[in-house]
Amino acid sequence: MEPALGVALLALLFVGTHVGLATSAVRGRLIGALGERGFVVVYSGVASATFAAVVAYYAAHRFEGMAGLAAGAIPLVRALLFVAIAAGIALAVAGLAAYPRMPMALCCGLVLLRRMKHSLGWACQSGSMPPSW
Repeated sequence: MEPALGVALLALLFVGTHVGLATSAVRGRLIGALGERGFVVVYSGVASATFAAVVAYYAAHRFEGMAGLAAGAIPLVRALLFVAIAAGIALAVAGLAAYPRMPMALCCGLVLLRRMKHSLGWACQSGSMPPSW
């Protein structure tokens, strides 16, 4: 198999399971069957395993296959790529600047959700940061 295709398929599997298991219908059924802790264990296990598969496959095949597009070698394309990067950074900073004023932000202004279902939320709940709810 072409290495880029393998990475793309594994990344699609990671994103698909990551988002698919978090949809309200699937999540509700799994919580009903496994309980909240059981769901967290299954969700974290699937997310960890699929992400590890992407990383391991990429690490094993990173020098195989066709070389990259080298789009940065073309001056006009390079300039457009820089503009796209700058726009992405500007949007990210604007989002972070507006976030503390949103209803889902903490009252103390930290950029955290009230109830995160992601590993960052668990880190916050573990005591390394103030609780998010």
